[in-house]
Amino acid sequence: MISLLWAACAAAQAGIESADERLSVTGLDITGADSLSTTELQDLRQKLVDQQESRARIVEKLRHELAVAVGNHGYLRARINVDVEPKDRIDPGHVVLQAAVQQGTQYRLRNFSFEGNHAFTSTQLQPLVPVAAMRDGDMSGLRLVYGRVNEFYHKAGFTSAKAVPHLSYDDGLGVIDLVVKIDEGVAPPSGGLPESK
Repeated sequence: MISLLWAACAAAQAGIESADERLSVTGLDITGADSLSTTELQDLRQKLVDQQESRARIVEKLRHELAVAVGNHGYLRARINVDVEPKDRIDPGHVVLQAAVQQGTQYRLRNFSFEGNHAFTSTQLQPLVPVAAMRDGDMSGLRLVYGRVNEFYHKAGFTSAKAVPHLSYDDGLGVIDLVVKIDEGVAPPSGGLPESK
């Protein structure tokens, strides 16, 4: 019975994949991403043009890459609309991506703090967050905060520690407040890091 169910699921998945055939990206047109340099736009083109993906994956990938790129410049809530157009009617499998970006408000860091950190002071943790750059509008380090803080705790033996950044937006002033909430989990045994098994 289980093998029949598995076979039915596999057949259904194959049907979905064939319905959303792989498309070949031959061009990329981006409008509205005024914060991006020519080099950044060229890097996006290199990541996407000549790729073969399903329509859904192409759209998801372009939206993600554009959100990261404009987000690095402080446009953290940009709206991105992607259209997938056939290059010509003869070969609809070759497509051109058209992305319209509404960058919206450009944010800078206003306030920053840690919560839940008991084993380490905020002063010890602060070098993990590029506060000065973020106050100047370079938000490229924002998406790295989670990983840096988690790695710091894990190396210190807090293997179940979790850090989660929380953002509050002030659209009128174009600023964000960042609170990194930390669940330190189980502390390592006194006397050092836990022994590996």
